[in-house]
Amino acid sequence: MKQKFQGWDAVAGRLFQQAESQQQLGEDAAHLNAGQRASLREIATRIVKNGVLIADEVGMGKTRITDAAMHEQPRGFPGFKVSPAAFLIDGIQHNRLPPDWIYAHEKEQQRQQWESTRAAMAADEETLRQKYQMERSIALQAYLATPEGRSYFQTYHPTFLTFYRTVEPDRFETAARDATIGKIEREHFQFPDFGVWLLQQRQPQS
Repeated sequence: MKQKFQGWDAVAGRLFQQAESQQQLGEDAAHLNAGQRASLREIATRIVKNGVLIADEVGMGKTRITDAAMHEQPRGFPGFKVSPAAFLIDGIQHNRLPPDWIYAHEKEQQRQQWESTRAAMAADEETLRQKYQMERSIALQAYLATPEGRSYFQTYHPTFLTFYRTVEPDRFETAARDATIGKIEREHFQFPDFGVWLLQQRQPQS
């Protein structure tokens, strides 16, 4: 729902109200100090005549406030359009101050950055695990082709053939071969765990 602009007199009145309400809170509770309240009253006096140009020293946060207001507009800042000074009017209309916008906006940015970093790390780990499994499988097949690997296979395979011919007659040869390789892999095959392998991958190559 679009809000109808009520005129600069109404804006000036809200500015004065904001300054007075801040003063009544006392210095400890107020968001605006005495100098800022005085500036607010001065703006209210001038804005109905010739308008005002809001400016300050470099590094005081104008860009951050504007960026926050622009990005937060869809989530509770309906009064902000494209003007860099519109945050002032919105703050007057809704009785909220720019720092609240900045903290909410930057907190959301940090959350999004954390989510992006976590997703990238998860994708990177998945890629590394796939590489680890591939290298492990290649190393296992190479071990099974060695004299030692073939000896273990010939030792264990007949027993598994006899067993699976009884319990899985439809696929006893495949089951016996898988069981034999599994036993050799568990008891004789040597390959570093994923964590150790990962450390080795990240060590600088000499």
